[in-house]
Amino acid sequence: MKLQTPLILALSLVCVTACKKKDVDYVAEAQDCLDKTDSSGALECMQKVEGIETESAYLIRCSANFIYQEFMDPVRLSNIAEQMKASNSSPLAAIGLLAFSKPVGNNPTAATARTNLSTATMDYCTKAKSKGMLLLSSMAQIATVASSALPDTEELINACDPNSPGYDANDCKDKAKEAICEASPAVIGEAALAAYQQSCLGSSQQNSSVCEQFAAITNGTTDPTTIGTNLQTQDGPCPP
Repeated sequence: MKLQTPLILALSLVCVTACKKKDVDYVAEAQDCLDKTDSSGALECMQKVEGIETESAYLIRCSANFIYQEFMDPVRLSNIAEQMKASNSSPLAAIGLLAFSKPVGNNPTAATARTNLSTATMDYCTKAKSKGMLLLSSMAQIATVASSALPDTEELINACDPNSPGYDANDCKDKAKEAICEASPAVIGEAALAAYQQSCLGSSQQNSSVCEQFAAITNGTTDPTTIGTNLQTQDGPCPP
């Protein structure tokens, strides 16, 4: 009986060491959570990796924000692909569908909040070192910054969404052009540069039509403002 207390203490110490959850366990739980949830629960899944700084944890955060913005909807993905295909993969093609538009926090209409979320998502995807997700997040960042420059983001989104009653291909093109021209060249240029350098150069996607478009926009320079201006005028000058 006298050995019982020391034995229990010893077993307790072993369990503290061996039974404690590891980072990989929390990441696995978060991944399982994302696999089973929709946009309504995505941000809660992200909380499972709070404080963890591994690439896998950042990929969870990167993915969770896209799920929250309903990017995993097959219809939305199909519409994005169709618009990109129809315009020879121009980064401006699907601006209305790539923009983060879902309400954020307690301020559902704040353009700044949506832009901040897209910026954070791009940072997560960069730290996850996922070339594909970084490319998507860069394009979403460009689209979100551009759409937020308009007085009414919803008008752009509705005009560009084939499933919306307000869909109008010509109106979509005009509003997308207006949006990109109103955006900060430095901000959208920085996103385009990141997409090209980290997702395209030296990767299997380098010769894809999307990467070729980014190569044309960067045109040998690394100055974000110049790249942003090239992006704004890629398909013609900005309206006066």
